Amino acid sequence: MTHRSLLHRLLATMLLVFFLAACGASGGSDAAPARNAPATIRFAEQQADGIHGWLAASAAPATGTANVDAYLEGADGQPIANATVTFDVDMTNMSHGKTLVTTRTMGDGHYAGDVHFMMPGPWRIIAMVERPGQAPVQLHFEFQVQTP
Repeated sequence: MTHRSLLHRLLATMLLVFFLAACGASGGSDAAPARNAPATIRFAEQQADGIHGWLAASAAPATGTANVDAYLEGADGQPIANATVTFDVDMTNMSHGKTLVTTRTMGDGHYAGDVHFMMPGPWRIIAMVERPGQAPVQLHFEFQVQTP
């Protein structure tokens, strides 16, 4: 990796961190991240109907395809297992049509799927969580996608 490329990635990461801090970390709480939350770059956090979730990837969201990891835990702080999680992915300012990504269960509350970000700008992922015997829950995550 060239020095210039490294600087661009560092700048993009710093801008993302600044944006998330200015926006209140996408509606997340001040609670400390769960012990099983993704150890990669967390770029969004959300809570709804007794579920706390984080989105993470190996790098800050950038145009192209990324493997997005959703870590989900219940109100008791325990990982949510045996769920079916689908990502509804779209830009918030310019819809590109409905894009659904079926995730793979990775264990310990982690659900991963390959998401393609066509262009930089404001994006959202709605994680649709379905569990046996419970009402479906949607977690709305909003974040910025940068150019690599």
